[in-house]
Amino acid sequence: MGYAQARIDPIAIAPADIGEVRAIVQAAGSSFYWAMRFMPQRKREALFAIYAFCREVDDIADGDLSREEKIAALDHWRQKVDGMFAGRPSDAITRVLTDATQTFGLRRTDFIAVIQGMEMDARGPVVAPSLEELDLYCDCVAAAVGRLCVHVFGEAEAGQKVALGNEWSLTPQAQLAYSSIDFDGFTDPFGANVSLRQGDSLKGRLGVATNYDNDTAGRHVYGIANLTYEFLDGTSVAVSGTDLSFEQQRFGGELGLGGTYKWADGKYALHGEALASTSFAGGYGFKGTIGFTAGL
Repeated sequence: MGYAQARIDPIAIAPADIGEVRAIVQAAGSSFYWAMRFMPQRKREALFAIYAFCREVDDIADGDLSREEKIAALDHWRQKVDGMFAGRPSDAITRVLTDATQTFGLRRTDFIAVIQGMEMDARGPVVAPSLEELDLYCDCVAAAVGRLCVHVFGEAEAGQKVALGNEWSLTPQAQLAYSSIDFDGFTDPFGANVSLRQGDSLKGRLGVATNYDNDTAGRHVYGIANLTYEFLDGTSVAVSGTDLSFEQQRFGGELGLGGTYKWADGKYALHGEALASTSFAGGYGFKGTIGFTAGL
């Protein structure tokens, strides 16, 4: 297993877009700006764009709009992400992210997960959630951001696409991904003190991806099959001094299927993805997304 090497070409995006994204990060006043300045140029601009995207959707969730207006604004961002992955970015952030996605292999599902986490915030404070809800929330608002950044930093992933002919290809994959979640302790409406004790994950994946690409017909279909292994001990939260732990099963599997269909010279596109997972010990999960984009 070796570290994946991204395609690094000269900056191909407009300087005005880079400047606008950088200004968003600077205006946030975060120390992340100065830390990211030390990265190589292509990685730096990609991280700025990821931060700017997260800043925009987080400001919607935490802003003064009504709940309905927040959900509508976040849904608009979901459409912008769909447009970005269909090759039609609509603003400076999505144009820079398009370049970052092509260079570092950023995944649509992680952008959508961040938006889903903001929607959970927009619908009301996440107070005294179940462990399953807490795990989902932390994955959306923290781990998904980490996965996007790991792709830019460089993750331990190996895989060489093998052409099978007739527009089919096969890619063996091995991946080791670390993520960490954190949140400030708080007191819930019932007076219970809630704090995070453990929020680290180190997950390995070994599997294969198949792809079918037909640019003429506007079709892209892919499937994935992975075996997974969690090396760490799961999430632990303290509630009034009592530890509540959510321990994922160590060994699991994933099967996924997705695709994109474009028509009218790429003006319209329909996207979908479904992923099923199992722990091989009686636990099962399923998630899916579907989207439609229309160019102007």
